[in-house]
Amino acid sequence: MPGFIHDKLDIKLLLIYVAAHLAAPVDLETMADLCLCDSGINYFSFSQNFEEMVAQGQIDKTEDDKYIASEKGKEICVNAESSLALTIRTKCDRQLRILNETLLRQKQIRADVKPTELGADVYLTMDDDTGHVFTLTMMVPTEAEGHRIAKRYLDQPSRIFNRILAAVLDEDQEDEAEDKTAKKSGKKSAGKQ
Repeated sequence: MPGFIHDKLDIKLLLIYVAAHLAAPVDLETMADLCLCDSGINYFSFSQNFEEMVAQGQIDKTEDDKYIASEKGKEICVNAESSLALTIRTKCDRQLRILNETLLRQKQIRADVKPTELGADVYLTMDDDTGHVFTLTMMVPTEAEGHRIAKRYLDQPSRIFNRILAAVLDEDQEDEAEDKTAKKSGKKSAGKQ
């Protein structure tokens, strides 16, 4: 069954469409997975056209070898995306929606480990759609321990945030209970005198 991608222009439209609709830069493998959604494109044609588009400044390569549409590429996409078959756009949009949710989450949930003379500092950060939620910084005895904490946080950020919040709130409740107990003890002591 022939695909909707027929020539070099179709391939480039597909590539720029995908690159322009990413929430954050992605690696080459992810880009290829997104673009190889039609029987009319294979890895060789993807690779050849992708390299041309990077060389022409339509797709930017980041310092960490990831890719996203340049401003020039986004402008081309706005002007030409309607030329891409609706079936292809629909397939891409479905894949991009799932990927972009993950990319946005990665941008909002961060963990960093920096070695120090005494071990390592671990920085855990969480943002949401409205802004910054929290930052936790801690010192740990080894860099390996720091990476273990960072990985665990990235695997389950909501669970860890909720535990931290619960611990802080429970501590407040314990303080209130201790204050009430101290006040009762103070009244009993005053009554005995």
